[in-house]
Amino acid sequence: MKDNTVKLSGHAKDRFIERFFAEEAGLDDALRRRLVLRSKGAFTSLRVRKALLSRKIAIVPSAPEDARKVPAVSTPMQASTQVPVAVASEPAADVAFDAYAIGLVPVFQREGAEGLIAKLAGVSRVDHLRAMAKAQQIVLPQELRSGDATAEAVRAGIAEAVGKRIKDRRAAAG
Repeated sequence: MKDNTVKLSGHAKDRFIERFFAEEAGLDDALRRRLVLRSKGAFTSLRVRKALLSRKIAIVPSAPEDARKVPAVSTPMQASTQVPVAVASEPAADVAFDAYAIGLVPVFQREGAEGLIAKLAGVSRVDHLRAMAKAQQIVLPQELRSGDATAEAVRAGIAEAVGKRIKDRRAAAG
């Protein structure tokens, strides 16, 4: 019998949970964020139908100014299996940033360095660019990892580091 499911864990599981709840139109933003946080903490892995993974799921826009804090969740199970619920103190745009929105290696492989830099132009904040590189295990040059660097310099550094990573993997493969 053919298995039509995929096991997700770690970042892939977390991204799926975010997209899954974002697709649900009947949820207000605060409830959606609570469910996402609780689910990420409660589940270590998921088995998901492949059809759900291939479907494009729209991301819900950022929360309004008054919905930036996530209230604590209290349930009857909470005493024995309490999952810490973080309270967001950053703006909702920071909470909604997805470090995997752009697959750095696949985009570089398909579109080259210029195509990757063009895609990264949509990310304007340097800290988001750095977080994206770190999450996808792209090693930036030391001078771009911290301090004052322009977004253009970090984008170029990411493209260069991705190219080096691909070259190193090909060399290691044979």
